[in-house]
Amino acid sequence: LGEDEFKRRSGPNWKSLCQPAILPMTIDFHPSPQELEDQAKFSVKQYSVTLPPMDETHYKSHKELLDDLLIQRMRQDFQLVPRNIIQQNARRDGTDLEATLSMGHKIQRLSYNTTTDSIDVVQYYARFAEDETPQTYRYLLWSALRLDYVSVFQTFTKYTLPYKWNELDMLISGDTVTRIAEGMRYPRISFVIIPDQFVNAHEENEYLKKFQRIVEYFRKISLKDHSNDIKIEMHTNNDAAPRASSRDKRFVVDLRKKRDDKYEWMELVHDSNCDTRRTFRMT
Repeated sequence: LGEDEFKRRSGPNWKSLCQPAILPMTIDFHPSPQELEDQAKFSVKQYSVTLPPMDETHYKSHKELLDDLLIQRMRQDFQLVPRNIIQQNARRDGTDLEATLSMGHKIQRLSYNTTTDSIDVVQYYARFAEDETPQTYRYLLWSALRLDYVSVFQTFTKYTLPYKWNELDMLISGDTVTRIAEGMRYPRISFVIIPDQFVNAHEENEYLKKFQRIVEYFRKISLKDHSNDIKIEMHTNNDAAPRASSRDKRFVVDLRKKRDDKYEWMELVHDSNCDTRRTFRMT
């Protein structure tokens, strides 16, 4: 079929180049239990995600939470290992609330433990991926700002670096202490408010009134228990010098339209200060 298609219309398939195929959802290869337990081939790390009472979470069941943890991994190139592949070499029978994922050099098994009411995660890392030497590519990039070439470099690795799955799982399960940390992969978008060049105090006051609407909107979309925590310091030309933001502030926004909808949320990070002579950043 491929040869006939090539003869009928030779040349590259531009559509496939514009819309590349994604990885299949499943993979039919899985090492045997003996290989996974061989310390010369795999290193093993495990942890448990302790769950709060289900009526205190935003999930309807433990299966829904487990599915959410699986989705996060599949978004980062993990593939599900079908249950029949696992059962061929398994020494024990799996449960309905259990799944195995693979990335070739990384394998994870997630299961719900009814005794401790927790999600147990076992991670297997292939030893051959730990000895990889990153390749650094250096080149010159033209800078339109400097009107000159700038020396930059890019590091390439064949295997992905270790990821903070423990912190991410705690965050998804509803832990109020854990927050989105640097290094976590998630969709993000940033905005910057650039103030005008004010001619007089009236224009500056009008800008502050508009900015106050943003603060009120932040309080409106934040969780009710934390609406009073949103406080942004205001600074104007009356101050001796522009005041930079002292730190980042953040709050969680519930994205559900109805309580019965699937739980979705986002974290909004913003500057702690608003100075009419500086930009205001929010992500």
